Amino acid sequence: GDAFGNPLLWAWGIATGLVFRGPGQWLTFYTLRHVGTQAYLIALMLMPVFVIVIELGASRAGWVDPPRLSTGEWVGTALILAAALWLMWARLRTPR
Repeated sequence: GDAFGNPLLWAWGIATGLVFRGPGQWLTFYTLRHVGTQAYLIALMLMPVFVIVIELGASRAGWVDPPRLSTGEWVGTALILAAALWLMWARLRTPR
């Protein structure tokens, strides 16, 4: 059928946006105000690493299949982690 003409689909879309996107947006701005933009961006850069670690832990517990990342994905993760670590070092070092 026509997804754009389905009122139930629109209702679910609006409800989902209010339940998930609204609080997520509020938390984003709250976090930015309290930790600053640089710290927030560093945390965003670390999210892929956190997801991989959580997936590995969940797979060891038997909850999900272990992640099967390609070489390119591992290289990308390593680059993101290295950049995040460099940003943390640059942000936290004492000024000269």
